[in-house]
Amino acid sequence: MKNGRSQQEKCAQAWGGFEFDLNPMNIYEYSDFIENMDNFVVGGMLTYAPDANHEINFQITDVRNNPLDKVYEGKLPAGVEKSKSPLTYIINWNGNLWDGKFQTRWAIGLENEAKNHNSMMVTLGNRLNLDNFQVFFDYMMAKQDLDRLGYASVYSSGLSHDMALQNTTYNTFILKAEYQPDPKWNLFAKGMYETARVDKSKMPTGFVDNERKFNGATTLV
Repeated sequence: MKNGRSQQEKCAQAWGGFEFDLNPMNIYEYSDFIENMDNFVVGGMLTYAPDANHEINFQITDVRNNPLDKVYEGKLPAGVEKSKSPLTYIINWNGNLWDGKFQTRWAIGLENEAKNHNSMMVTLGNRLNLDNFQVFFDYMMAKQDLDRLGYASVYSSGLSHDMALQNTTYNTFILKAEYQPDPKWNLFAKGMYETARVDKSKMPTGFVDNERKFNGATTLV
């Protein structure tokens, strides 16, 4: 295929955002969103590069590395059954604009977590890349019929409800700036804000409205 390639193996999922692709050695603290995501799973990817500055990826992978009942460890809500095709479908665009001064890592995906229980994820990364100054802004969103990320469930530990939550929505915003006053120095600052919500119609007994939002977390280093 001209300007294209394909691969089938255990691979990193092609989500967008710049923090997702950084070397872990360069991460001071991961967002809760990325900390709770799967990464390396079995799958295949088709890549189309119309030119040196744009790359479009179409990827299909397993939705997880372990069976449904092992992941949720007896906490599946009543009526939730395993899917016949637990797969993830991702479309990803990586772009370099204006001689690489502005870069994009965008992706949208659908995950079939269980029968009739899907998750939609949007991950958008934008980066300004100058000679001695770089800044990126990532936005990540997940709407999950079955709470796969899991950190919205933090409230259920103190209640009689001990099952995985349903109809959760996550939003994460990450801003990181780096400055190199000298080739031997790299100064950076990073901030994060995250929310996790549970749909009112799926709230377990004991949840109240002001508890359904996971407090935003901001880190500056």
